[in-house]
Amino acid sequence: MLGRLGEYEIGEVIGRGGMGMVLKGFQKELQRYVAVKVLAPHLATSGAARRRFAREAQATAAVVHPHVMAIHSVHANSKLPYLVMPFVPCESLQQRLDRQGPLDVKEVLRIGMQAALGLAAAHAQCLVHRDVKPANILLETNVERVMLTDFGLARAVDDSTLTRTGIIAGTPQYMSPEQANGDAVDHRSDLFSLGSVLYAMCTGRPPFRAETTFGVLRRIRETPPRPIREINADIPEWLERIVMKLLAKSPAERFATATEVATLLEQCLAHVQQPTAVALPKVVWEPTSESSLAGVAPRLCRAAAGLLTVFTAAMCCAILLRSAPGSINVSVVTTVTVLIGVLAWRLWRARIRQAVLFALGVFGTVIVLQWLTLPGPNAEQSEEGLAAERR
Repeated sequence: MLGRLGEYEIGEVIGRGGMGMVLKGFQKELQRYVAVKVLAPHLATSGAARRRFAREAQATAAVVHPHVMAIHSVHANSKLPYLVMPFVPCESLQQRLDRQGPLDVKEVLRIGMQAALGLAAAHAQCLVHRDVKPANILLETNVERVMLTDFGLARAVDDSTLTRTGIIAGTPQYMSPEQANGDAVDHRSDLFSLGSVLYAMCTGRPPFRAETTFGVLRRIRETPPRPIREINADIPEWLERIVMKLLAKSPAERFATATEVATLLEQCLAHVQQPTAVALPKVVWEPTSESSLAGVAPRLCRAAAGLLTVFTAAMCCAILLRSAPGSINVSVVTTVTVLIGVLAWRLWRARIRQAVLFALGVFGTVIVLQWLTLPGPNAEQSEEGLAAERR
């Protein structure tokens, strides 16, 4: 035994995080094990941290659901504030991903469905979680049950603090574009974060990555994630469509509610388990314009890369055939060919940008001009014939 905290005998540390640690305790009066979440000592003197800690307890207590971690009691006024939860042998989804990598389709659907049910229960209480991520999704050991935890950033939808801009709260890699902008958020922000979690389960990594936090936030706001099937071809196209709809930049382009997502994932899971008996829901073949573009863009990019390569090869052959010996500007042809090859490779990788499209136009023009301005093999003979006629 490590010691006592109030009426609880503390046996071991079972988890650590930025806000504090989770301890395994024993409540002798009720003869039960509990999980005790203690605020870190260096944060105990912070009024904001204490308020967040108390808010987590209040928010979680308001949501009674099998897929939301319950709270037995809270001791917010202690020297080290702590709250008491049921002890459930489990691991976080993040730990599962770190150990196993991408999950199979059934697991993605099952975990996603139960997480969506937990979010639906929170949203029914007019709460927005605001920090949905793999580390806050617990997977119970030996039982197929998923629980949402850590409501420390949760807010009521009508909370006046939501009207303040410029305040970033949440984990950058799983934030919604609204959060990344510091704008007001509603329940659809949680759906975007759930989409990021589904993406991570499908690929083993979050959808938006960069070397800096600012870079991550910029990608969330401005760029679509890399298509899932480019990373993991085992993921069916219809599941990719669901994830991409959740990851739509505009909240209006996402699913309307977490309940809708949970129902859809449940139907898809039934199809995967019994493909001949249960048909796929029709909605998975009706992507939004944004998700449709995200799915079609890679194919268009590859087609453009192929056409660009053929065009470059044809132009180089034409230059060689039309040019007199010694008249070819080898350096120009080589440079332009290499540059267009690089651009074609980037298109093949679906790394399309406006600058790339502009560069394609410029370099394509250079090749055409090179082709049109070089003299043909009979040009010299023609000039000699004209000179002879004049004489």
